[in-house]
Amino acid sequence: MILRCLIPKWTVAIGSLLAASTAIWITCCAQPDQPRARIEPVAPPPSTPAPTPTDMTWADQVKPFDFGRPDAVLLFTGGIGGQFEPCDCPGAMRGGLSRLSSLVRAYRARFAHTFLVDTGDAMRNGMPGDPVNEHILRAFKQIGYDAVALGVNEWSLPKKERNAATRAVKLHYLVPLISPSSSAPSHGQGSVSFEFGSEKVSIVSLLSPEAFKTFHESAGHAPPDFAFSTFRDPFERMRKEGHFAVLLADALPTGADSKWIDLWLRTGAKDNATALHRESGVPTAGIGRRSGVAVVALKRQANGETAIAYRLEWLDERWPRDPRLLESYKQYTHDAWEHYVRQERQPGPNYVNSMRCFECHQQIYRAWLKTKHARAYTALVEARRDGDANCLVCHTTGFGTQHGFFSVERTPGLVAVHCQSCHVLDPTTHRANPGKLPKVRIETCQKCHTSETDPHWDTEKRFAAIRCPAH
Repeated sequence: MILRCLIPKWTVAIGSLLAASTAIWITCCAQPDQPRARIEPVAPPPSTPAPTPTDMTWADQVKPFDFGRPDAVLLFTGGIGGQFEPCDCPGAMRGGLSRLSSLVRAYRARFAHTFLVDTGDAMRNGMPGDPVNEHILRAFKQIGYDAVALGVNEWSLPKKERNAATRAVKLHYLVPLISPSSSAPSHGQGSVSFEFGSEKVSIVSLLSPEAFKTFHESAGHAPPDFAFSTFRDPFERMRKEGHFAVLLADALPTGADSKWIDLWLRTGAKDNATALHRESGVPTAGIGRRSGVAVVALKRQANGETAIAYRLEWLDERWPRDPRLLESYKQYTHDAWEHYVRQERQPGPNYVNSMRCFECHQQIYRAWLKTKHARAYTALVEARRDGDANCLVCHTTGFGTQHGFFSVERTPGLVAVHCQSCHVLDPTTHRANPGKLPKVRIETCQKCHTSETDPHWDTEKRFAAIRCPAH
């Protein structure tokens, strides 16, 4: 299969739905019908705006490929998990949709046939009612995504919540070849194809039995067989029609090889592979997750084969923050705040300002004033993120609880991370028995200091930095 650099025309390959009346399109007592893939023309998406002078300036950051100018460039993201911008609490961190937007604009200014695909897990679960998922998809549309795969995070959401977001924002959604039938959006496709004259690149999404276990509607069921023969039919059809086949999957089906799959993008991986390698003979690449972008360039060779170049572009300071996406983030924080204001607040301790602790613990209080905890809210203001409810949870005391932080105007004494955030106690109980001060538990720290917000966390060093003098 060869790619030629011609006027692109879009087509979508739609895998036929697997007939089943149970919660998923495959049962534990019978093999599913073979998925069918066919190519059907659809209306082309809105044309990409002509590059601006700013885009052309950013394009200077894009390095050329060793084999020269590619016929097509595929940009893959994944694992964004509802995060607009990186935390940046421990220092400048990679990632962020504003930097991603700049990178995409630069690549599209440099290469005419550049396509952007999210491999899944763009949404966040466990936050019912928070408008984050719809806002993330709106940002994707603003950036100009050509296709968005529904991954484990998306299928783990309740059906109503997931479908509300995908219906509100019209994008090309990729549905795995086997997925919960009761939850599959009617507006999703089995695969997507980018066509150049008579040549095509097709991208197919697939999830393993391990991924199935996380589905909200699957009730613990999973495909009984992850053999490639189960999914071979659509790939065989793509091969006959001359497609360059790209598989998005968290695992490689048993028996899959390079005869049918030209490139496997490993989704859900924790690590970011920086080089193209082979697994079971299939060229394999990692995705950048939220901190980077996987770049795959394709070029037709004189011998008729398609050469693949792969690199991982980190979303770091080289890429400026796109003001348009920062405005979108600001709109999300406004809507999220409105949601949390209306939400019923949870029970919790009677939180007080650390100055109350000073009455008995003067030395400890003075030591606390020198810690980053005491300046946590100030740091948020300086970063212009004090309106983000997701940040306020960790930069104030008791946010979301009945007696915790509400706003600077109503609860000015609870800005920053006060004593009770770490020593989980009630003041009344503590006064009655002051000799028993609850020790700080590592689990309490890790509610905020996660692998995402504080990737270089060192328990011993961090405890030494905040340890009370009397302990």
